[in-house]
Amino acid sequence: MATKKMLLAMIALVVLTVAGLSNIYQAMFDFWMTTDPSADANEWRMKFYIRLGATALIMLLWMVSAIWLFRLKSSYKLYLQKERDLASSSHSISEDRSTVD
Repeated sequence: MATKKMLLAMIALVVLTVAGLSNIYQAMFDFWMTTDPSADANEWRMKFYIRLGATALIMLLWMVSAIWLFRLKSSYKLYLQKERDLASSSHSISEDRSTVD
């Protein structure tokens, strides 16, 4: 179950990275168009602020996904360590029982 969630988090990070880079490019273009004398500066300024807000939202979602992936990986490693400890302790208990007989 944890591996499916980790895969989902990794896919989300890739998609959000591509979306963020694309949005930053579009925001820079909108900012550049605000200085163009033949374009309507108010319209491009509004588009710039909208894209800037969308970029901030994507950054927030990216950070949440990265933290989620980090927590999933650390809890999965802890789960695997507990499984190894349990397996090694049950193995040592069976060895102790065989030497007692």
